[in-house]
Amino acid sequence: MIETTQAPRSVNSIIKTGVISGIAATLCYFGAAVLPLPQAIGNLLGFAFGPLVIVSYIGIYSYWSQKYDGALLRISCVFGIIYGAIVTSLIFIQVANNIWHEELMASAETTEISERLITIHTAVNRVQAALDVAFDVFVTISVLLLGMVLLKDSIVAKIYGILGIVIALLLLVLNLYTFPDGPDEVGFFDAGPFLGLWYAAFFIWMIALLFNKK
Repeated sequence: MIETTQAPRSVNSIIKTGVISGIAATLCYFGAAVLPLPQAIGNLLGFAFGPLVIVSYIGIYSYWSQKYDGALLRISCVFGIIYGAIVTSLIFIQVANNIWHEELMASAETTEISERLITIHTAVNRVQAALDVAFDVFVTISVLLLGMVLLKDSIVAKIYGILGIVIALLLLVLNLYTFPDGPDEVGFFDAGPFLGLWYAAFFIWMIALLFNKK
C-alpha cells in the first residue's frame, strides 16, 4: 500500500484534489442524467462534469504513478483527459442546440415550419450522438488500461480492475456494434451508468487508500 505521507506535500495535494474532483464528477453525472432537477441546474452540472473528469485523471496519475508508472497508466490518463474534453464539447453542443431549437419553435408561425424545425433539429442532433460514441471509445479504453494497472496491486485492486475491464469492454463492444445508433436505441441496454457506478466506487476506494496509514 502506498504511504501518501512519504510523498511530497504538493503531490498529496494533487492526489486529494483529483479524488475530490472524481467524486464531484460522478455526482454531476448522476445529478444531470438521473435526478429530476431544474434544467438550469442540470445544465450547470453537465458543464462541470468534463473539467472535473480531467482533474480527476491528474489525481489518478499522481497516485498510481508512484508504484506503476508506465505506458498503460500514462495512456489511460491521456485518454481519460481526452474523454473529459470531448464530453464537455458534447454537452455544450447538446444544450446549445436544444436552447436554439426551443427558441425557434416558440417563434414558428405555422405547423409546417414547426415540422421542418423538428426535422432539422433531429438531423443536427446526430452530431452529438456521434460524439457520444467518440467519448465512449476514449473512456472505455482509459478504464480498460487502468484496470490492467490495478491487476498488479492488492486483491481489492484486482477486483476493481476486473470489474472495470469487463464493464469497459461491454460498453465499447455494444457502442461499436450498434454504431451510429446507441445501444439503447436498437434494443440493447446502455452500460454507461454501470461505468459511472464503477467510477464512483473507485474514487470512494481511493479515499480509503488516502486515509490508510499502513
